[in-house]
Amino acid sequence: MLTRHARPAAILLLLFAAACGDPDDLQNEPVEAAGETAGIEASAVSFAAPNAGIAAFAVEDFNGTEIAHARSLLPLLASKGIAVGLHWKASDLDNQERWDFVMQARSLGVEVRPWLLLDEADGYWPGSTNASIFASKARQLISLWTNTYGLPPTTFVVDMEMRVDRFRRLNEMLAEPVPNVIAIAAFMASGINRWQYFWATQTYAALVNELRWKGWKVHCTTLPQIADDYSDGDDGIRQAMGIPIDGINWNSISIQTYRSIFAQQTGGLPLTPFFVYDYGKMAKRNWGSKAGLDIGLTWAGIDGGSAALASTYASADELKRDVEAALAAGFRADQIFVYNLEGLYQRPPAAEWVQTPRANPPAPPLDLGTPFLHTLSIGLDFLL
Repeated sequence: MLTRHARPAAILLLLFAAACGDPDDLQNEPVEAAGETAGIEASAVSFAAPNAGIAAFAVEDFNGTEIAHARSLLPLLASKGIAVGLHWKASDLDNQERWDFVMQARSLGVEVRPWLLLDEADGYWPGSTNASIFASKARQLISLWTNTYGLPPTTFVVDMEMRVDRFRRLNEMLAEPVPNVIAIAAFMASGINRWQYFWATQTYAALVNELRWKGWKVHCTTLPQIADDYSDGDDGIRQAMGIPIDGINWNSISIQTYRSIFAQQTGGLPLTPFFVYDYGKMAKRNWGSKAGLDIGLTWAGIDGGSAALASTYASADELKRDVEAALAAGFRADQIFVYNLEGLYQRPPAAEWVQTPRANPPAPPLDLGTPFLHTLSIGLDFLL
């Protein structure tokens, strides 16, 4: 859910050749096996409903002192009914610190949702180029979760984004004093491999159906430009970025409406909570009751530093405003996710970041930055 590498304005320039249609491979709703998960479900901890307008905070690059800090926040999260989306490294699935954290969190009534990410050499974020290895690692993690540690299923998080090496190359091209639009368009078009994309869709569809049959919920989080991609009737953005969405029976799909990042990318045009509200409405049009929203950032992420911190919320009140914008767009508290937990202990007091939102907040007024961002994504997709 969640942006780790700060995305510069350039990431909005999604230049690629237009592509037609989606795979005609919609999957049937999986049938729950009556006896398969009965014993597991019976042992599940009862988690409190979220009362701060937030379902979960994400935790990335989880190690060392971060674990101690995160553990110190568990009582607060439990009191607010907030879960943790815990980054799990594919190369270190049996990391004991993570398993110990899961056990402690559950003992305090905090749900932990595993969020699997690959090694950077494999693309880091799952997508069409690494579906087989992601599915294999996901099955290994689920086996450890259920069979080795005896934990009941919760929600498994799939963070669908452009693979990290192509993402970085795109940023390099767009960082040139005068970006070469033709070269950028060709680069984006080079990511389109419809046969690979089709088989990746089948791989993810099978994985999701299998996990749901075992009692898991599967949550997909992806970029807001993916929501824009549905505006012109083709799947050009999804194909060029290698992000399969359709034909996979997700329980829920959220888009990363990280206002604090995108506010740096509008050329000075104001970006307000209307950005969250408007993209939220678009997500609901695309995915109906399955739609969710990721908001943030409270902290800079794994590529942090003084420059990256400029792309975080100015204060906890800004997070509350975005929560209320999501609620005004018709989302429930259990459909709103935040990146990331680190901000709560890096920018105390932690309780300010989990304020109770107003009941029935009004829709925020229109800003100028949101139409600008839509225009970049939709217009360039349509033209190219």
